[in-house]
Amino acid sequence: MTTTKTTSDTMDEATFRALAGEAVAAVRRALDAQDPDVVECVPEADVVKIAFPTGLPFVLNMQRPVREVWLAAERQAWHFRYDGARWRDKRNDDELFATVTRLVQARAGVTLSL
Repeated sequence: MTTTKTTSDTMDEATFRALAGEAVAAVRRALDAQDPDVVECVPEADVVKIAFPTGLPFVLNMQRPVREVWLAAERQAWHFRYDGARWRDKRNDDELFATVTRLVQARAGVTLSL
């Protein structure tokens, strides 16, 4: 008997909502633990804006039709797909939590616990 690994290509809507929702919730929890004068989480439905005192916010959102989690930050965009264990960018293999942590560290000087 072979076990099929759930990926962005194989998951149904409910599985996507659960997995992507938990990933976004983890980012929200990590941001909520920070000083809001340094970095602030602004949730709006499937979108989380990561706001800073200066500069444009980062935007993290769930893209249901393509089963991806997208991140826009610092004039770049990432399209993370679930590989069965982690959310990885389909172009460069960056991992979602590591990417958010790196970007927030560079912009705000704080380290997230993800």
